[in-house]
Amino acid sequence: MPHRRVPLRAATAAVMAGIITSALPTTAQADSSPGLPLHSFGRMVVANGHIFISGGSQADTVLVTDLDGRTVTTLSNEPGADGLVASPDGNTVYAALSGSAAVAAISTVSLKETARYATPGVNPAYLAWTGGKLWFSYSSTSTTGSWPGIGSMDPSVSPAAVALKQTQESWSTPPDLAATPGKPGLLAAAELGSGWAGVYDVSTSPATTVVNADVPSVSSTSSLALTPDGADLILGSQLFRTGDLAPDGSYPVQSYARAVAVAPDGTVATGMDASLPSENTVSVFAPGGSVLLNAYNYTAPVTEVIPTVPPSGLAWAPDGHRLFAVTENDNNGYVTLNLHVLLDPEVAPSRLALTPSSARVMPAQTVTLTGTLTSTAPIAAGTVVHVTRTGTSRTSTTPTPLPDVAIGSDGSFTIADATTAEDAYTYTVSYGGDAGHRTATATAQVMVARPASNMQLTYPATSNRGAPLTVTGQLGNAPYPAGKVVRLTKSDQASQGTQLGTVAVNPDGSFSFTDTPQIGGSVTYIADYAGDPGHEPSGSLAFVDVSRLATTLSVTTDARTYASGAMSTITVHLGSTFNGRTVRLDAVPAIGRTVTWTATADAHGNVVEHFRLGSNTAFNASYAGDYRYAPATASMDVGVLATVLEAQAGYTGSKRYGHTLYRVYRAGSLPLMAATVSPNRSGGCVVFRLQEYAQGAWRSLATTSCYPLDRSSSAAVVVNSRKSWAGHLFRLDAVFRGDGAYATTAGAWQYFITSG
Repeated sequence: MPHRRVPLRAATAAVMAGIITSALPTTAQADSSPGLPLHSFGRMVVANGHIFISGGSQADTVLVTDLDGRTVTTLSNEPGADGLVASPDGNTVYAALSGSAAVAAISTVSLKETARYATPGVNPAYLAWTGGKLWFSYSSTSTTGSWPGIGSMDPSVSPAAVALKQTQESWSTPPDLAATPGKPGLLAAAELGSGWAGVYDVSTSPATTVVNADVPSVSSTSSLALTPDGADLILGSQLFRTGDLAPDGSYPVQSYARAVAVAPDGTVATGMDASLPSENTVSVFAPGGSVLLNAYNYTAPVTEVIPTVPPSGLAWAPDGHRLFAVTENDNNGYVTLNLHVLLDPEVAPSRLALTPSSARVMPAQTVTLTGTLTSTAPIAAGTVVHVTRTGTSRTSTTPTPLPDVAIGSDGSFTIADATTAEDAYTYTVSYGGDAGHRTATATAQVMVARPASNMQLTYPATSNRGAPLTVTGQLGNAPYPAGKVVRLTKSDQASQGTQLGTVAVNPDGSFSFTDTPQIGGSVTYIADYAGDPGHEPSGSLAFVDVSRLATTLSVTTDARTYASGAMSTITVHLGSTFNGRTVRLDAVPAIGRTVTWTATADAHGNVVEHFRLGSNTAFNASYAGDYRYAPATASMDVGVLATVLEAQAGYTGSKRYGHTLYRVYRAGSLPLMAATVSPNRSGGCVVFRLQEYAQGAWRSLATTSCYPLDRSSSAAVVVNSRKSWAGHLFRLDAVFRGDGAYATTAGAWQYFITSG
């Protein structure tokens, strides 16, 4: 059902409105559009493809929009424009100007005022057209002092013939008027705010009173209308016979009806003064009865602001396919006006429901589905719904038409379909609708398939090689026919998919088998059931870890540390095995790529490889195992030395003691030694060690903390010498503490002596 919203731009900050077009009886969304260029609402009439909206007795404009609610023009200088009515041919809209004692004629073609007819001494309020004349209710101007009454005007003569007091009754206030083209000469009147009403035959002059009474059940009239045949007068939501104003039924509304409008075919719309968010704003009823066709709730979904329909805030398009409703919100004097355009409100929504008798059906069974077609307006028995069946990729995804099905008097129907192909099917029922009912569709899913056999296996997680093990199985949805078997296969290190034969299925779906594995390691048993006419196929797996003996595996190298660039010799030794003698060796250097060898152990169980070392390296050996021996791993880490270069500075000379070169420093000077590590290990650190030769041996004097290497991979230390050291022998070296790539490396000792 279409629903759209059209904005109107506001001319004042105090009044806002939006346009909402809707044909769905659902909660409308809050408007975000600017407002109608009106301070208040008076009356609304639809003619010649336009909507004419007056602002009431305190306004001086008439707004004109198109049928989608978009503003076309605004007529100004229409003082007190309130009551509106269209001429029978729809070419003219008449506006009661209560502020200037006149009636304005507005062309629905040019959208301009074409004439203004004076009503001397009275201010017209509300209008109706019947019996070839324009009828108006009025109040007196300040100069006359007469009671309010009902007058007539014939715009077809010039000057227009105006006659006052055309009914004999006196009114406290100008009554609202109603007429219907289906009963020419019939005029109804009702005082707003009271229960006083009258019905007149205006085909005579003066008018003849048919009935005039205070209607007991109506305490406060807000709006009135006549049914198309003129048989009933509708006051709010109640019907009264026009012959005697006796009650003649009512419409089941949720709250007080402030507005009522009748379509040419007799469809009735009521606009409500809702007080709860759940109450409908507009209700539409079928002709000649009280069947609710559609309901519209325009309560704001978040703020729950409840809009109301002002008196006479409803109007039908002449063709009866659009209903226009004005709603207003008054928030502490800040009034929001919204115009809602309801498409096809006279067409009742239809609802289809479809339910399968079973969601899963055997291929030989008939698929049975039941459904209902319902509506707010009765649907005739025998009305047909169309049925299709659509499969998945297992059959065909093209819908297959099935025979149409007729509904019963209660709207129910049954579908019976026999299909043997196993598949997941979607059944779709559709109703094409008619002039009074909308289309509807419903779907249901049915699986046509045999019951699942759902095989489950129970087995040991581990078992010893050469020992029997038992696997038990269970198929679901028993019983099972005699002679059915489960086919068995086995996969292990020696072979894949070895056929073990079959095992019988018991009537309760149980089965078991025993096997004695001769190959160790992971063994997989596969059980398959091919299915039967009453069960789908199924299968399952059993995974058993069969024990194997342990073997030995070791990795050795010809050294634990090496100079950078040295060639290492790696020996992998493999112990006893059965039928596998292949080992794998990975050299994983800290810097550089991994090198892998795969080789067969020699008669002594050895595999020997060589690897040139550039950084610390891990040698990892692995044996994958064989039929009787389990996998094994071993590893060995070796270190690679960095190069530590040292240099002294600040010495005054050199001197040899034996074969050792000493640098000579003055007593009290500050010997300095720098160390550089290569390759560049910036971020690493070195420790400096100072020793003195005393009592025939080198003895430690001091060890520094680990000095960080700068970006050039260098660090330096200054020795605070003392004059008392004169003639003593000292030595100093730097030790690279190592990192993930290189092992701890000590530089050469640097010797020095201080002179007196």
